[in-house]
Amino acid sequence: CPTTESFWIKTCGEVASTGRKFHFEYFSEAHDKHFEAKAYSPFPGQFAAIFSDLTSWLQVERELSDSEERFKALSNASFDGVIIHDQGLILECNQELTNITGFSYSEHIGMNGLELIAPESLETVLANIKGGYDRGYEVVGLRKEGSRYPLAIRGKNIQFQGREVRIIEFRDLTESKDLESQLRVSEERLLSITETAHDAIVMLDNCGRVIYWNPAAEQIFGYSAADVIGENLHTLIAPERYHGEYVKAFSGFQSTGQGAAVGKTLALYARHKDGHEIPIELSMSANFVKGSWQAVGIIRDISERRRLEGKTQQMAKLASLGEMASGVAHEINNPLTGIINCAQLLNNRLAEDQWNSEVIGRIIREGDRISRIVKSLLTIAHPGTGKRELVEVGELVEIVMNLTAQKLARQGIDFQLNFDDSLPPIRVEAQQIEQVLLNLLNNACYALHEKFPVNHPNKKLELNVAKRVRDGRGWILFEIRDWGTGISKEHLKRTFEPFFTTKPAGVGTGLGLGLCHSIVKRHSGRIEIESEFGQYTLVRFDLPIEP
Repeated sequence: CPTTESFWIKTCGEVASTGRKFHFEYFSEAHDKHFEAKAYSPFPGQFAAIFSDLTSWLQVERELSDSEERFKALSNASFDGVIIHDQGLILECNQELTNITGFSYSEHIGMNGLELIAPESLETVLANIKGGYDRGYEVVGLRKEGSRYPLAIRGKNIQFQGREVRIIEFRDLTESKDLESQLRVSEERLLSITETAHDAIVMLDNCGRVIYWNPAAEQIFGYSAADVIGENLHTLIAPERYHGEYVKAFSGFQSTGQGAAVGKTLALYARHKDGHEIPIELSMSANFVKGSWQAVGIIRDISERRRLEGKTQQMAKLASLGEMASGVAHEINNPLTGIINCAQLLNNRLAEDQWNSEVIGRIIREGDRISRIVKSLLTIAHPGTGKRELVEVGELVEIVMNLTAQKLARQGIDFQLNFDDSLPPIRVEAQQIEQVLLNLLNNACYALHEKFPVNHPNKKLELNVAKRVRDGRGWILFEIRDWGTGISKEHLKRTFEPFFTTKPAGVGTGLGLGLCHSIVKRHSGRIEIESEFGQYTLVRFDLPIEP
């Protein structure tokens, strides 16, 4: 008997005397089991009982309950929504799903899960369910209030409550998509800045290899991004004299992110693809990315700045020399005039003495030469106080051509004039501009005759006169080009210095180009020289057109 004798005597008596059925469950400590008992009276005054062992069934029920509680605990702890459905009908879901969709838990249970998918994504979802696809994919979800949102889902078949069902993971991508969009906008903005920057922007990995090279870097150094990505930057653009110092410095940078150039702006030289050197400014910073140091360099080509600095220094030097020349010229001019006058008087008295006459004549000629030099010095210092008048450009050119035509023909120079008759007049001191043109043409003739003492097909000289726009206003541009001896790079820097000349002693004074520079500058114009030694020389100067 699974229980005490007194309990059963009482129970059996009640059932037999009343005929009432009696049903209960109890635990037998003696047998360590759970039982179900059903007692009834088959006939008046009789008693019958049926006992069933519930131990195994209760154990299964308890385990199932524990399993369901664990599932709920795990799924509710998930940051993603979870659904268990059978043939589309939702059997179970977690709390996060209700947060995502806006439906309550009770509304979800029994709902067709496809109601949570936007119509445009239904075909994709149905195909994946049918095919048992268990990898993640993106669709458009549908919330309770009808709004759409980006949704990632992943499903697989599992056993649940004794049958095969499908579990689906819902991940709301709204926040991640917003972050992706913000990141994309940020990247596009950064790319726009780097791609349109006038300075070169270069990124190097921890081994010194190029991983980014913007269009300005292509423009400055001549290498395309395809040429340099993956290559060692310093091998490409650093002059050899920097290589040893670089190897030592970059070794320290690789491990510490520190170096002489980090956080500073340095003035250096870099090498262009064609081999010539470029003055640059380098600003470098260090970034720690994925466990290693990377370098970001911003490089500015300062060639134009250096050119302007050199020009400013040259102008200051010219101004200083001009002031000195003015003082010297005034001091020389008076005694020189006396020497020439005295020599002229002696020449008049000794005209019949041939030897004395020749010596005195030489004194007069050399005195006149000194006088011309003094005059040039004064012109450089104070190039004229004459009145400026509107002058037709054609008249200026015609006067100069009349003065040089005979020389050009005598030396066998092929001269070409390119001139626009419709050019407007310019307000200048005509004689000074004529002097500039004469000096430049004479220099060109000399260079051509030095290179080609006799006639030659390349013994050519061009004078081009045209209108151009610079700095928002009109200018008359004069260009004198010859294919003569040219000027070396080291001499080209000094061409406008007073007394600098490449001609033999006694042939040139070195004042011609300095005088040209001074005259053009005082007319608010600009003069520049382009030349390649042994090949050609091109001199350009412009003069402003009145508004």
